[in-house]
Amino acid sequence: MKSRFKQLNLFKVTDTEERKRLLERRKEIEKMLLREPDNPDYHIMYAAGMLLLGEYTKAEIAITKALLLCESFLGYAILGDVFMAQEKFQEAEISYKKALAVVTEEDKITNADFIYKIKHNLSILRSLITNGSE
Repeated sequence: MKSRFKQLNLFKVTDTEERKRLLERRKEIEKMLLREPDNPDYHIMYAAGMLLLGEYTKAEIAITKALLLCESFLGYAILGDVFMAQEKFQEAEISYKKALAVVTEEDKITNADFIYKIKHNLSILRSLITNGSE
């Protein structure tokens, strides 16, 4: 039986047309990664797409590579989302806290909505972890 959290399907795209667009975009990003394998932004884009496609292992590998190349707010935030999707709640909490720890002034302006989402996810995680849902 699926957990209540998984039933929410917060991360995975279910719309057929959107999924098709993501699959096409994935091919483009894979070509970009072949040309510039050390570009952390490409790994972040790839990880975000894999997350939305429900390919969590590929997303985790890509975002880990991006973070090895360059620590970033966005990298840790996406890693937290990957862990949330996999119901690895304690790992998600750690990643979200790292994201907030490396937020730059520019991030506060350009990613304000994303920062709010992370804080919201942290409050959900505290409840899930406290209630022993992991």
